[in-house]
Amino acid sequence: MSRREDGRFGADDLLSFQLISDFDLSPDGRQIIYARQRIDPDADAYVSNLWLISTAGGVPRQLTFGDDADLSPRFSPDGARVAFLSDRGGGPAQLYALRVDGGEAKRLTDLKAGAGPAVWSPDGSSIAFAAAIAPEAPPDGRRLAFYGSSEEGDSREQLWIVDADGGGERRVGSEDAEIASFPLGRSAPPAWSADGSELAVVLATASLSEVALVSADGGGVRKAVCDDRQITQLAAAPRAGLLAFAWSDFRLCGQLGASRWDGSEQARLLNANDEWAKGRAWPEVKLREFRGEREAIESHFGTSDSGYYIDPFDMRGEPFEVRERYHALSPVRCAGAAETPTLLLQGEDDQRCPVGQAEELFAALVRAGKAKVEFVRYPGGTHHLAERGKPSHRVDYNRRIVAWLEAHCAERGGGG
Repeated sequence: MSRREDGRFGADDLLSFQLISDFDLSPDGRQIIYARQRIDPDADAYVSNLWLISTAGGVPRQLTFGDDADLSPRFSPDGARVAFLSDRGGGPAQLYALRVDGGEAKRLTDLKAGAGPAVWSPDGSSIAFAAAIAPEAPPDGRRLAFYGSSEEGDSREQLWIVDADGGGERRVGSEDAEIASFPLGRSAPPAWSADGSELAVVLATASLSEVALVSADGGGVRKAVCDDRQITQLAAAPRAGLLAFAWSDFRLCGQLGASRWDGSEQARLLNANDEWAKGRAWPEVKLREFRGEREAIESHFGTSDSGYYIDPFDMRGEPFEVRERYHALSPVRCAGAAETPTLLLQGEDDQRCPVGQAEELFAALVRAGKAKVEFVRYPGGTHHLAERGKPSHRVDYNRRIVAWLEAHCAERGGGG
């Protein structure tokens, strides 16, 4: 696909961008296996193959081929095999196993609803799988670490430890320490150190995220990988004392690196978009805080998949207790005075911010008649339409934003 001669970005550039969607670090810390995702524009679909790279650097080696989605690779305890999910053959993703030194992948499951990411047994003889993030146990097996919240409706996840025989449930780290999560990557479970004294996690900071080592006895947090990067995923080889991590910055995601357990000896191993980035005319990035609100909190409470527990937490009360507060903080009540041209882009299957929210705002703006408004609905689009929706929808989505800004910023003297 040709790029623009002036090096500027266009919406079609999304179709040649690649991601590292998941990865795992071998138990001996010598290799990283990762899922590299690309787009097939003709099929309007995502393709993902598995690749292997040494933590010492070098040229990556491709392990799986074809136009399937091979995902969630997990090394066996001896590092000789890898279990992964794949939709090859059609239908929901099933578990497969493949030797790292080559050969054909063997299908392990045949479930109507598909399988989840694999967790190998310690001896490598069996595999457990589920859709949720599994708790992690230290080498002594006496405790479990997991992510959770202490209050219903609190969307912030924090690090907790509980005794394996029950009891002793406690939060570790500071009260403000929040586990980071990202729509384009998996939330890695906490990783215990070899001696069970601390856990490696990805923590959210004021505007970035970092790899932090949290003391298991409540003794504090020390930073391992922290700079101007956004650490998005983490894997660990505790016995080898190594970490692997993926990150993005203001320009690119799809970068992979490794370090010692304490964050020293960091090495950048690859960038999935090195070629894509060459010759680009990079825009200047400026950060500005923006506080957004839901269009109508009262209806969000009853229609969103999170409204019934998130909204009472945020509003400090149920709708029937503090209805005036819900109404006062709903932007739709101000739609009658809005004059700014407004573009509404909505996934029809968005369960978090349902289509009714956009319909309500659209109708209010049309009836008020003071602002130009356009409403676009994407069939099958979810809450993450812009990041993980159908490739053709993502291109259209971004084209409309650019065209809208170019048209209406120019109208108000902001063009050029």
